[in-house]
Amino acid sequence: MTELAERTEYSPDGQPVFWREAEPRIPGAPVLYVHGVPTSSDDWIEFLALTGGYAPDLRGFGRTTKRADGDFTMHGQAAFVEAFLDARRLDRVKLVVHDWGAAALLWAMRQPERVERLVVINAVPLLPGYRWHRIGRLWRTKVVGEIAMGAMVKPVMRLVSRQASATPGPCPSASSSRPPRTSTRAPSAPSSGSIARRPRSSSPAPARG
Repeated sequence: MTELAERTEYSPDGQPVFWREAEPRIPGAPVLYVHGVPTSSDDWIEFLALTGGYAPDLRGFGRTTKRADGDFTMHGQAAFVEAFLDARRLDRVKLVVHDWGAAALLWAMRQPERVERLVVINAVPLLPGYRWHRIGRLWRTKVVGEIAMGAMVKPVMRLVSRQASATPGPCPSASSSRPPRTSTRAPSAPSSGSIARRPRSSSPAPARG
């Protein structure tokens, strides 16, 4: 297993940015793991131990800044990912996204040359015409969303996970054992169909086993 480190640095405007990292254990570019909602880089601890790489807490989640005037839109999160990579001087990564971590795909579309491999896990289909699920609509409601997101403690996570489980009952306890430390309202989706209209010539290389 690779030793896991926890880091916090401050952005130029004084906002904390937290991430976990471990020495890469696989050939090529390091892995960048991007978590979903309403979790944090906690999701990727076991993965980092096996492959190494980087897993930041997105803006508004975990121990990264939650300042009210921040940009928590999908484009804002994509800009955060780009700034994170630039600050670490990571020119190229294997990108792994889960759920709302698909916001990182907006960055990948702008700079496909920086993506060596791409893995998309149960990502939100942020495409024109997508209808938000019930909990998503709640999270995206001002004030109510912040309260609901903050209420996602372990018992609540197990209750709401019943809707996401492929088998009867809640998801296995391991998937709901790390509720978010604190989080903000879920980011809004991009208004354009940019994800659906990506030019073929700029597609990143597919993931391989």
